[in-house]
Amino acid sequence: MSNYSYHRLSLSPHLPTFPSPTPRNRRLFLVVAALLGSLVIVTSGWVLFRKDDSELRGWMEPTPTGYLASTSLSLEGGDRDFLDKHGELREERETKVMGGKEGFYFFHNLYHLNGTFYAISNDPSIFPNTTHITHADPFIVLSPQEATYLFYAGPKETRVVRSELLKGGTLFFSKSGWNGTISPYHWLIEVVMSCYMVFATLSKNSVYPRRMINEGDGWRGAYSDLNEYILDLLAPHTYMRDTPAWEAMKEAGNLWMFDEIVLFDRWAAQETSLDDEGRRWNKVFGGLYEEVAHKVDWFEPLRDLVKEKLGVVDPTRKHQPRVTYINRQITNQRNMLPADHEALVLGLEAVKAIDLTIALLEELTPAEQITLALETDILLGLHGAGFTHMVWMKRGSVLFEVFPSDSFARDYEMISEPLGIRYHSIHNDTVFDWKADGVREIQVGPDFSAHSIPAAAQTLLDLLAQTLEEGGNWSGK
Repeated sequence: MSNYSYHRLSLSPHLPTFPSPTPRNRRLFLVVAALLGSLVIVTSGWVLFRKDDSELRGWMEPTPTGYLASTSLSLEGGDRDFLDKHGELREERETKVMGGKEGFYFFHNLYHLNGTFYAISNDPSIFPNTTHITHADPFIVLSPQEATYLFYAGPKETRVVRSELLKGGTLFFSKSGWNGTISPYHWLIEVVMSCYMVFATLSKNSVYPRRMINEGDGWRGAYSDLNEYILDLLAPHTYMRDTPAWEAMKEAGNLWMFDEIVLFDRWAAQETSLDDEGRRWNKVFGGLYEEVAHKVDWFEPLRDLVKEKLGVVDPTRKHQPRVTYINRQITNQRNMLPADHEALVLGLEAVKAIDLTIALLEELTPAEQITLALETDILLGLHGAGFTHMVWMKRGSVLFEVFPSDSFARDYEMISEPLGIRYHSIHNDTVFDWKADGVREIQVGPDFSAHSIPAAAQTLLDLLAQTLEEGGNWSGK
């Protein structure tokens, strides 16, 4: 990776050269830092922590005092030093790039202080260009000598009050590239699942990250009920530290060391992607599965956790296929032509070999929506946010997505292969093969969100009959 540039911090005129601190000076720095840390804690009355634990939601990471400490382990005494007795970088403190791609890099031993991420290494050339890592947060590469000086003897604004090791793995979601409210699709698939895919593939310690840290607050808004419910399902294996908690961490003066962390930055993922996949399809995770996450069963532990929480048991290997049609007729955009909708419902009801659900998701609770998806073998309907729940479907399930004839997007097609789901797109009366037709970028025509979109019922019913004949997870395949 030597062709990548990196961001070095110039400490001049504070420190022209970086000799290894003498043992005497090192001990003095540590004593002074410890005294200052104790003074802050005693005089502040723990103002950095939420005092009212009743404010904590089920998805918030529980801590002894409220918001911050939890699984943190203090790096006391000599553990604060980055150098061994020979003046060499201690391996257990070295920052390493474990894998990933633009906007989704996975690091071992990454540091954070006062709003800036720090990588500590003798070889800065191993790190990607910082614009490929993060756009919103400074990212600086330091030598161990620079780090020792900066954190324990340098300018007041960079001196460490306390060091904390955040164990168990972290997904960090930068606020860069987001405007306004984040829909369940963007929140669950583009952010949570994409980062989880990287973590589950590259982590050497766990299939679950201990925590997610959300720098922005747009994931709440109009979709907060569903987004927060998903977080509740992930706890206690994975907790969230939301925006107030992150701001408190930044202001604490602590040097936070993340043992394993995926740094997600939407701008970096979409605007600096070397394969151009993200820009052409307007998808931050374009190319992620092909380049990084080849682990076939990466999502199964998460799905098993959600099944257990909701009391869902997968049916026996052979069972009558469960077909769910998402009915969008009461929504204020992207409806099916009424005659086509009615013909499709009548046709589906006439198929005797299926268990059919015609779902109005607006009338279901988050738990009912996710439970329905967990139990569905074949999901069909018009393109829309309801397909976000495809992530809960079993491997070997099938998705039929209907588009207006002037439009096509890979929102759900792109995630179907990593999830092991067979995918079909339909333009009215044609099963549409975007690869064969040479479509190379997202197509959003005037009818993309129109009312009364044509969708030939017979085409969908014929595709369903063909799919049932081919079989799937419901037939033992």
